[in-house]
Amino acid sequence: MSKPALLLVGAGGHARACIDVIEQEGRYAIAGLVGMPDEVGGVVLGYPVLG
Repeated sequence: MSKPALLLVGAGGHARACIDVIEQEGRYAIAGLVGMPDEVGGVVLGYPVLG
């Protein structure tokens, strides 16, 4: 069974901490992050900042 996709809101330091916990739990697949306009197109810990 595939993991449910997750989109994180925010691309700052707290998002990095959340990514660490989410990856350790292994229950969700992180699709990307939503950040500020100047962050769009960037990457946070291997995940794209989409909008």
